Amino acid sequence: MKSAIDDISPKNFNLIDHGEGTIQLEYKDLLYKLDQNDYVRVIILSGKGKNFSAGIDLKEFGIEALELQKDKVKFFKYIKDFQDCISAASCISKPTIGLYHGTNLGLALDIAATLTMRVFTKDIKLSIKEVQVGLVADMGFLQRAPQLSGNHSLLNRLCLSGNMFGASEAVRLGLIDEGDIVDDKEKGMNKCLKIAKDISKNEAWCVEGTKQCLSEMSELKSDVNGGLDSVAKINAEKLDISSIMDKYLRAMSKRSAQKGKL
Repeated sequence: MKSAIDDISPKNFNLIDHGEGTIQLEYKDLLYKLDQNDYVRVIILSGKGKNFSAGIDLKEFGIEALELQKDKVKFFKYIKDFQDCISAASCISKPTIGLYHGTNLGLALDIAATLTMRVFTKDIKLSIKEVQVGLVADMGFLQRAPQLSGNHSLLNRLCLSGNMFGASEAVRLGLIDEGDIVDDKEKGMNKCLKIAKDISKNEAWCVEGTKQCLSEMSELKSDVNGGLDSVAKINAEKLDISSIMDKYLRAMSKRSAQKGKL
């Protein structure tokens, strides 16, 4: 199994700077770099310290935004560039798993919505906090969560109130599977590694093609017919029938050998 684990410090992730070398640009560049590495099969993201991410540092954001807001065009570009960085995990071909623990606000949920899978500790606390501070959440959660959630009433209540919620509500939202709630961060990492190992048993192009097809639909990038065209192109270019037949014959041979022992 080849996996990459990158710890994102909540403290550092709070620092927002529109110049070069900002944490959001580093986050995006790191994911794209890992995506281009053939030795990497799955990317696991976790947070150092007491949580995954405490969200945006409002003091730093306020100082930056006050200046940018003087020019609406620049401010719009600032927001769009930031959105592009946070969306990176949904754009790359490698599957991503997020391990969340502690208290996670705002931006942490924007990131969570872009990930392929999520693992939460049972004591997790979450909030779409932006509405409580006078901001419409603008980094993707409001756009992606309705595709993830089968409980729009609960989703609307949590987004409109900004109230804290826990693991049980996250399950009801469809943000996470009940089987992916763990006792603590250590067990969470073991869970993530097991998931990554199971995924890595499969051929890389099949995993990446499957993620691409699922992402096209969940991100509303295509309709069903467009999705069918995409998967047809992937298989037409990369499918190796001889390899499939070889696997089938080996599996049948193994089954026959097992029956012979009986």
